[in-house]
Amino acid sequence: EKKAIVIEGIHSLPTSKKKKSLIEKLAGSKENIILFEKKPLTKTMLKKFANATLFEFKISNTLWSFLDSLGQDTPKSTLKKLDQVLAQNDAFFVFTMISRQIRLLIQVKDGGQVKGAPFMIQKLNRQAKNFSLNKLLQIHARLFDIDQKQKTSTSYFDLAQELDLLLLKM
Repeated sequence: EKKAIVIEGIHSLPTSKKKKSLIEKLAGSKENIILFEKKPLTKTMLKKFANATLFEFKISNTLWSFLDSLGQDTPKSTLKKLDQVLAQNDAFFVFTMISRQIRLLIQVKDGGQVKGAPFMIQKLNRQAKNFSLNKLLQIHARLFDIDQKQKTSTSYFDLAQELDLLLLKM
């Protein structure tokens, strides 16, 4: 078995001797090193990791558009957008993002404070008007049920089909 070292956010730490020393040790290490960063690394940062293989995972605009349209479009339009999103993303990732969106909508509808950019909060407020709190809680319960069935292999449907059914019932 190969060993791997996973470090999150090392480049976002304040500049210090310890940080510099750690980066030098990692750069000289023969272990597999995975650096997880929220922002892309600059060329200067990457120079120290000459043999690195880079992967960048951006969330597509199609997915954001789909999430913003939940509860606002016709079922046919929503299902069409879901198909487009599933063609570009893993079903579990889409499921996770739908769960996140419903959680944020519940938070907004219940009067909680949502952290984020003002435009995002404005979109959530506008979208939350299309749902009652009870409806959002029902959707959340359904998401939990789907998650349990998928993890215990007790569903008759795959995750993409479960998402289709969920959106039809929304």
